[in-house]
Amino acid sequence: MISQALERTLSKLIKISRNQKIPFLLMGGIATSVYAMPRATFDIDAVIAISREKFAQFLAQVEKDGFVYDQKKPLKTIGNFSFLTLYSKKDKIYVDIFLAEGAFQNGMVQRAKEFKLGIKTVRIISPEDLVLLKLSHRNFKNEIPIPCCFLTKTNAGDKIGTDSDVTPVLALRSKATGPGGKIVPCEARPILQTGRERDLEDVRNIISENAGSLDFKYLKKWAKELGLEVFLNDELRGLGVQKKLKYP
Repeated sequence: MISQALERTLSKLIKISRNQKIPFLLMGGIATSVYAMPRATFDIDAVIAISREKFAQFLAQVEKDGFVYDQKKPLKTIGNFSFLTLYSKKDKIYVDIFLAEGAFQNGMVQRAKEFKLGIKTVRIISPEDLVLLKLSHRNFKNEIPIPCCFLTKTNAGDKIGTDSDVTPVLALRSKATGPGGKIVPCEARPILQTGRERDLEDVRNIISENAGSLDFKYLKKWAKELGLEVFLNDELRGLGVQKKLKYP
């Protein structure tokens, strides 16, 4: 079950992607809740397959529909992934949209599955690709600088800006318009959990609850390609799954 605010935000994004014929699929907490034990999620993580030429058109539409983003540098990177962070001012929902670039990510779009979510039919990342993405977080250093977004109040409206040297937190901050330009901190939203405990717990739950239907050959192939083979084998051994497979 997702909140009404989350569902409204998701509906806007699905409508935009369908109108612009952009493949759009969900991952993150929503996808995890489909394949494993449901857990509370307060934001949206998605993947789109879009050319850089059409990206400007997509940005124009999301802005028109009430989302704000970093105007100076819309795209950020984590590891090998490019992503856009949106914020719905009306519903106070964050959205991280990753761009499908490269063989693995484009294959991920092709392998997505359709599910009914509320009254909407949505495409959701496959459980195998979700496991691989969550394992890939182990390759990110805890100290990696991740841009920090903040909401700036201006006469022209709200804009998102960035700080470049911050801890792994995507924060929303409101800049006061009074004398001295005092910055008033607001809520901080972690983008990568320290130690990746939640991601690893998700990996274990997804594998355990879908062991009978997972494509382990695919998992092994791409874990090797992405440099995640050791991590995957650790989890499979820990769950007692490895010894049941034909793959060492």
